Amino acid sequence: MRGPKRNRLVHLLSPRVDFRFHEWEHQGHRMILLQVQPAVGSPVAFKGTEWIRVGGIKKKLKEHPGKEKELWQALSRLSFEKGIAAPGAIGDEVLAWLDDPKYFELAGLNLPANRAGILERLATERFIVPKGEDHFDITNPGPPLIDTLRFIDEPPQSRNEALAAMMRRLNICEERGTGIDKVIAEIELYQLPAPDFQATPKHTRALLYAPKKSTQMNSEARIRACYQHACLCWVGNKPMTNATVRERFGVEAKNAAVASRIIVDAVKAGLVKLINPASKSRKHAQYVPFWL
Repeated sequence: MRGPKRNRLVHLLSPRVDFRFHEWEHQGHRMILLQVQPAVGSPVAFKGTEWIRVGGIKKKLKEHPGKEKELWQALSRLSFEKGIAAPGAIGDEVLAWLDDPKYFELAGLNLPANRAGILERLATERFIVPKGEDHFDITNPGPPLIDTLRFIDEPPQSRNEALAAMMRRLNICEERGTGIDKVIAEIELYQLPAPDFQATPKHTRALLYAPKKSTQMNSEARIRACYQHACLCWVGNKPMTNATVRERFGVEAKNAAVASRIIVDAVKAGLVKLINPASKSRKHAQYVPFWL
């Protein structure tokens, strides 16, 4: 929606709300996304009347005082100071909008040597808020039937064998236990952070993370990725080496020491081990998961 029609709609809203239409092509289909600025402080009215969806039907807000009360309570919890002025902004945009050198000068602080240091300080002052929506959290009821560290190699186990067999016959699942293997393989193909499988007394969780360079991963994430890589290599009938780890993390051959440090950390964590501990050579050393 552009031009006069968009302008007319904007003028019919009170308070005026910014909204945008995003259009693109995907696999031969026209896609349209409507982005609407959230209401702050008061509900938005169209031609002087506030509306609300009740049971899938559009109703006047005044006709539902209970819903109106809930809405006002939700809006009253929002404060201007905690509002997001530019959601989704990246680092370069933030530094272009904020006069960060003047802030450090007035605060009597030395200007950090790199952008990461500047953004970290601005986040500490709550001038900016690091984006939180960087992983998917998938939670299923019930603890896992096998150790989360053995998700890649262990044969499958079903809580309900009859249901699993029926789903396999309908081609909904394969019932071979290779689902996690395929997930890890795809994650390694695109050099994404390793998923984190967690178990609680009542649930099983899988955390899938957004793209991140190996240099941006913390030690725990690199060790987890190294261990899962060793498991995947073993399932594929090949040992893990410095070369395979470099490929997993996108590390160039000239930076082999980076891969070596990741492997050493995984060994110290007790998750991978040398196939031949007596060998003095580390250049061509081969590794396997700890449980072999």
